[in-house]
Amino acid sequence: MAAIYAKTIDMPTEKISLFVASAFVGVIIFQLPIGYLSDRTDRRKVIIGLSALSIVIVILSINSVNPNILIALFSLLGGLTLPLYAVCLAYVNDRLKPYEVLSANSALLKVSGVGSMISPLVVGYMMMNYGVSWFFGVVGIVAGIIVLFGFYRIIKGQNVDIDEQGDYAPIGIGTTAATMLLTSEGMQLEFDFGEACIKPEITKEPQTEEKHLS
Repeated sequence: MAAIYAKTIDMPTEKISLFVASAFVGVIIFQLPIGYLSDRTDRRKVIIGLSALSIVIVILSINSVNPNILIALFSLLGGLTLPLYAVCLAYVNDRLKPYEVLSANSALLKVSGVGSMISPLVVGYMMMNYGVSWFFGVVGIVAGIIVLFGFYRIIKGQNVDIDEQGDYAPIGIGTTAATMLLTSEGMQLEFDFGEACIKPEITKEPQTEEKHLS
């Protein structure tokens, strides 16, 4: 939707490609610092902080018309929001037992996939009916919901010591759950396929040689 937004506001063609790519440039710049911070503090506070800063960037972007400023702001927005998935994944894994990680990561991927399908429809509808600025507005609303939910998790959620937190891994949304599990250091997969799938052992009976007397 970024290219459609840029085209709609009559951004020059050479700027549109920069606008779209700027979000991923932001990820490259901010991914590791965000991961470093999340490993050394409560991840819930990191999630709240990133979402709150995203709201500020959204407000500035809505009120900006300069293409160069929009490119810079979109780079910041991408750098703040796109690593959130990996931070949330690390937050969840900190509270799971090893045998629960695979199923939880699979569920997160499914939720993310559903969101990836629905969000372009929602953003497109809002842009068509309420103005092009809702390209950023929807992101701001979602960020606000994450902030509120983050505070709820601080009040009601399970606390984990900083020293017991796992390491942050810069993982993209398209990564499979199995790959994410295998990247966890010291993690061992144990599959239980049930008795029906266990291959029975074949025991060979000793063969007796028949001796024929001629």
